[in-house]
Amino acid sequence: MNNNNTLGMISMIGGIVSLLLAVLGMILGFFNIGGGICGLFAILIGAVSVVLAASSKKNGGNGTAGLVMGIIAMALGVIVGICCIICKCAHYYDAVDYATSIYSSLY
Repeated sequence: MNNNNTLGMISMIGGIVSLLLAVLGMILGFFNIGGGICGLFAILIGAVSVVLAASSKKNGGNGTAGLVMGIIAMALGVIVGICCIICKCAHYYDAVDYATSIYSSLY
């Protein structure tokens, strides 16, 4: 196994991990449990995946897969991060907690 295939394989694994972190960030963002942190790690690992895919000379199946998944994961990570920032700045979760407390006090 030569260096080009190894870099492509590592890039593909990084793309898969970053894509899973981006999806996990979206899920955790709904529950205010740290979706932004998962989004940040998705961006970082996705960037490493893209760099590894670009630096492999032979951009075969594994390198191309790592490149595509890394780019998609970085885009999703940015979206998750922006959504988490907007919800924190808008005090969305405070409003949900307040509405829940009012509802529970009625019954």
